Amino acid sequence: MEKEANNELPFLDVLIKRDTDGFQTGMYRKVAFTGIYMNWKSLASRTYKVGLIKCLLTMAYRICSTEKLLKQEISNIKKILLKNG
Repeated sequence: MEKEANNELPFLDVLIKRDTDGFQTGMYRKVAFTGIYMNWKSLASRTYKVGLIKCLLTMAYRICSTEKLLKQEISNIKKILLKNG
């Protein structure tokens, strides 16, 4: 069971932040997240590789409630994917 700490509560892939204006939502990754996804040079179909990128971006657009959080998440996705080649 997760408990609220610092006005934040993780739920599934969403980090819910409580502030004076209400709530903000952003992406949440567990501490054990390794950042390993499919390498672009792998033998998998290009369709799967492009699908991974689309999936990550769609999740970010749907979950992030502010433009600032969305830009941060897109930056994180770029860094993770570059590390995966």
